[in-house]
Amino acid sequence: MNEPETTGNAAGPSAGLVPAPAYRRCTALTKAGKQCINGGVGGSDRCVTHTKDVGVQALVADARRRAGSAPRIKLGMDVEGLDVRTAEGVQALMAATIAATATGRISAGQASAITAAARVALQAAEAISQAQIDALAAQLDAALETRRR
Repeated sequence: MNEPETTGNAAGPSAGLVPAPAYRRCTALTKAGKQCINGGVGGSDRCVTHTKDVGVQALVADARRRAGSAPRIKLGMDVEGLDVRTAEGVQALMAATIAATATGRISAGQASAITAAARVALQAAEAISQAQIDALAAQLDAALETRRR
């Protein structure tokens, strides 16, 4: 039988897990003579920039005509309604990111980018909260000073 190999997880073959497709790096050379760092498109050995596939080139040309520099890839997870201005929203985003990565709907690189953005959102929310706390503390100090007089 030609069944897909399962991953080496403790869950074993009964979990129905299949390995992620192998990452194929673009085989084209840059102007500097180094190998392109992009991934191949659709299992090929060429990226969107270097492909000779007429269909992919047509997609790129169409995207550029519509003012895009490259085709936009739909993120393989639903982020509608998530508010990253709150810790709960970031927690929900991270849960969705983990699930999408584990099921292969998004790449590890996309998950890493989402995680970095979530970290910045949390830091911004923390800075805003600290500023609000500092403002309230100043108001309290002023009120106490007025009361002492």
